Amino acid sequence: MTNNNWLNLKPWFKQNRFDDKADDVECQYEEVRHLEIMTLNHLDSIKSKITMMKIIQDKDRVDKYYDLNNSGYKNIFLQIVNTYYPKIRAEKLLIQYFGSASN
Repeated sequence: MTNNNWLNLKPWFKQNRFDDKADDVECQYEEVRHLEIMTLNHLDSIKSKITMMKIIQDKDRVDKYYDLNNSGYKNIFLQIVNTYYPKIRAEKLLIQYFGSASN
């Protein structure tokens, strides 16, 4: 992925039904930001995810404990930022860690 801020990725879709008559409806990312992505997580990645969330909550730096150049850790971090935090907070975190909220 070349863009750390999922807000800039398009298109996003939502469904109001979950049966064979469901239609995808294009939407803005803010409408679906709070939803988890469908990913199977290994127990180790769940542990890393919860730990990273606690580090952010404690206003410490995740990169003191995790190498965000490692694609696995970076992906977990990006999932946290782009799913659990509102737009403004997510952009601040992306700028803090990557120097930009757009790439």
